[in-house]
Amino acid sequence: ISLIVLLATLAPPVTAKNKCPADQTSAAIIPDYMERQGLTDLNGKQILPARYASITYAGNGLFTVREKLTPLGSNNRSSYKDKTLVINRDGTRIAAAVPPGSTLTNIRYFGKKAENSHLASPHSLQDDAMIVFSKDQNLGICDKRGKVILPASYAWISLESESKMVLRDTKGKLFIFEVGNEKITPLLCNDNGQGVSMYFTEGLAVINNHGPKFITPTGETPIKIRFFQASNFVNGRSLVRFAMPDGHSSGGILIDRTGKIVSPLGLNIISYSGSYSVVCLGLNKWGVVDRDFNFTIKPEYWLILQQPATVYTSEESLKDAQTPPAWFYASKGERQTTEVLTREGKLICTLPRGTQFPFAPAIHYVDGAILCDIGWANKFSESYFVNLKGERIARPHSELSLSSSVSFHEIAPGRLLKTVKPEVCAQQ
Repeated sequence: ISLIVLLATLAPPVTAKNKCPADQTSAAIIPDYMERQGLTDLNGKQILPARYASITYAGNGLFTVREKLTPLGSNNRSSYKDKTLVINRDGTRIAAAVPPGSTLTNIRYFGKKAENSHLASPHSLQDDAMIVFSKDQNLGICDKRGKVILPASYAWISLESESKMVLRDTKGKLFIFEVGNEKITPLLCNDNGQGVSMYFTEGLAVINNHGPKFITPTGETPIKIRFFQASNFVNGRSLVRFAMPDGHSSGGILIDRTGKIVSPLGLNIISYSGSYSVVCLGLNKWGVVDRDFNFTIKPEYWLILQQPATVYTSEESLKDAQTPPAWFYASKGERQTTEVLTREGKLICTLPRGTQFPFAPAIHYVDGAILCDIGWANKFSESYFVNLKGERIARPHSELSLSSSVSFHEIAPGRLLKTVKPEVCAQQ
């Protein structure tokens, strides 16, 4: 795919005339085998027609919309160049540009005011926002007017966290980029993961250098412990597992920023989110404890898994561990009915008899409904949805279309992604 600049200049001022009309993309050509996407409100009212290659929620009320257009002066339908627009939740185009010869990849930082939502102008791109762009298969950062902040000489750019981004250049070297003063400094460490998924919380990030280690932005490793596994700090604690002499790992343990163990001995911490921990005392003794390690759900279950709070973007997922779980799935036996419990252990509902335990809870909670599987992976398998009363319901938003080739999914608060499969694209 040839990367040809299409967004080198500022979009015109945001007015009602800039709102994407239904026929705006009539010249856009998308291969017949590709799905097409549009945007609607929760009632199915069209915001963008289903004529785009992809629509992604960037955050802060903004979306990136990608088209596939034929190259200028070419009749070759198999060759395409990218054009990516930024719109708000009402479909109005937002001013955003990238350097000549590059392509807008995503919005990495929404600006200082966006960190304090009561100060930010809703659903707009702040002057100090930062955009990641791609050029010649490398990544760089520019402002919303296309002015280069960092040249396209990086192979990877992390999510922004605590006003920092981790960068890896094309030679594999790591750097810290401060979004406030736009300062870049080398991160003097070796990381087997080459910085992938690396980000800072509470001043520390996890690297893998002959085992997980915690590192500061200046390259110091303040906790001198050999870990088998380690996770980022949340509310002053990190869930870790120690490397044992036999090469195996210990059970889950919570430590503080000095490396001191704060969880009781014998309590295997399975997951930690928003000061709630799923714990295991032994076979068929799963429960949930609060920050003080008092049981909010008694350790009398065969298995418990947390349902993470709903997030819509990768940036939001970084904060997911700071948010208490929405609820917990719990079962007293492999063939027992699954219960849905509050953080305090109160019964919300039970899933229909025969429903398999939702071993991947984040996947099983979709648009306000729980996806239930019966007879998974056999000829008698069945999938359906229930609400939080345990009542069987239709697939969320299925009433918005009579065609099985058209589906809707909530990708942002109050906004649905409309996906049209190839066989009906021609009718849209």
